[in-house]
Amino acid sequence: MKSAAAALLCLLAFASHAAAAQGRPPCTKQSMARLVHDLQVGQVVLSSFTPQVQKALLDQTVGTLQDPKLAALGQVKDIRVIGIRPGSESTVCGFETDFSRGAVIWQVSYNAEGLINGLDYGPATLAK
Repeated sequence: MKSAAAALLCLLAFASHAAAAQGRPPCTKQSMARLVHDLQVGQVVLSSFTPQVQKALLDQTVGTLQDPKLAALGQVKDIRVIGIRPGSESTVCGFETDFSRGAVIWQVSYNAEGLINGLDYGPATLAK
């Protein structure tokens, strides 16, 4: 599973970017736990994201900043860092999160200022 997740992360790294929160260190379980929580309950701090990602979050959540699919997965049981790709303009972090009712693979990209400049996630079953 881990090698499949890493392969998916490599594929996603070229397809899109992901994001993390301003002032939080990138690629940590703690930063991912906070991001997941914020998306589950609709308490996303928009200033943690670049304007483009802010707009996408508002559009995709119809202004609620809550992702009902993530909320439906229940409590986070485990978070694993599955990859880190540092770059000159951003750092892309790969995570796998296990919930009480499923698992998700994430790609989060932090720009040089620490803002989330990209976010992509999907069911971990894609990696199997």
